[in-house]
Amino acid sequence: MPGRARDLAIAAPTSAPAPEPLAATAPPRARSESVPNAPVPAHMPGRSAGRPSDPTALACSIAQAVVEALRGVRPLAQLTRWLAPEVHSAVATRCSVTLASGPGSTRPARVRRARVHRVDDHAAEATVVIEDLDRVRAAALRLEHIRGAWRVTALVLG
Repeated sequence: MPGRARDLAIAAPTSAPAPEPLAATAPPRARSESVPNAPVPAHMPGRSAGRPSDPTALACSIAQAVVEALRGVRPLAQLTRWLAPEVHSAVATRCSVTLASGPGSTRPARVRRARVHRVDDHAAEATVVIEDLDRVRAAALRLEHIRGAWRVTALVLG
């Protein structure tokens, strides 16, 4: 039965191992059931009472946004979350005065330099140099960590 032997030879397993498929991503890691010491993100309620995050990037963004709000490029409502009520009302008053002179350029302001000094774990003071059209401005901010978020409690803009 020559046909049968040939059929069996084809069906018999070969001794060479099959090549493994290529993986485009790393293999999944094993997950543990509970991770008691995992850090909780800052925006999550119940965050640990550790040292708050670095406020440098936020100070730059807020200073740039205030300058843009003064020129009418950005709505002041975008800053409500980050400014204390007293600071927000002072910026709103200054916006109404500067915007009365007419519309300005829509070119965004650019942060040149920023320095942040941590007064303590929940307070920081920042100076930010901003390029605003044909002039350079300086901003001084005091940020305080209140209820899990940084807020500007004092602002001086030159």
